[in-house]
Amino acid sequence: MPDKIRWASKVPPNKIRRLYESDASGLLDEELVDEVGIMLYARCESIALVSRAQVRCPRCRALIEVGWGRPDDELIRCPVPDCGWQTTHADWHRSWTKRQLIGSNALPLFETYLVDYAQAETPGTKMLLIDALIHGFHHDLKTQQLNRSVANNLIEGSHGQVIALLDGITYGSQGTPGLAERQAEWRDSTERMLRRRRGVRDSTQE
Repeated sequence: MPDKIRWASKVPPNKIRRLYESDASGLLDEELVDEVGIMLYARCESIALVSRAQVRCPRCRALIEVGWGRPDDELIRCPVPDCGWQTTHADWHRSWTKRQLIGSNALPLFETYLVDYAQAETPGTKMLLIDALIHGFHHDLKTQQLNRSVANNLIEGSHGQVIALLDGITYGSQGTPGLAERQAEWRDSTERMLRRRRGVRDSTQE
């Protein structure tokens, strides 16, 4: 259905694993960097649009302001006069719900990637941007403590599976400078996040 709203899919974990293995070997796969980088770009764009209550017209790609809290049967119409595409608020909501496309307070991370990746010119720069993005975190809105990994919005799998994937990433001395150092920081942050999440669950069960 060409007029159906479509959002970018998550990146398969095997592509992330292969990308880091190539970097660790000192022979960074430039085609894979571009493939993963563009997939993440498309996913971040979808997250940004949903988070702002916007959508691209699936017929002509015009940007449509949707807005929150509208009646389910209210129509969303493409602003381009000769296009004629339309849908309902209910159908728009169904198109993205339960697909982890809300950026919440991590939205600036996704938006920063969109800006920076569009300007990146070398494979090494793209690799660093990919690494910074997938190692980011959502923060609790009240306490600003680490809440969950943003990689769960970006990579296929449950939150636990994605954490395990990132924890097992291969690094090498010949790889892109800065990646291994960020991994150490990420592991420390992840441990604090998981302790907090366990503590919240335990407190709710008392």
